Amino acid sequence: MTPNENVLLITGFCGGFTTFSSFADDMWVLGSKGDWGTFALYLILSVVFGVLLVWGGRALIR
Repeated sequence: MTPNENVLLITGFCGGFTTFSSFADDMWVLGSKGDWGTFALYLILSVVFGVLLVWGGRALIR
């Protein structure tokens, strides 16, 4: 395996899973506590800001 393939697998692929797992666990805890307002706010803001930041980053590199 090349060094570039290692970087892709270790930081990109595995890093994405751990980040999503953290997010999903946070959502699970909020739902388990019945804190539906914070659950909805966290979900919406995470997705909306995530998409906006990707859009902004892509706009900067054009």
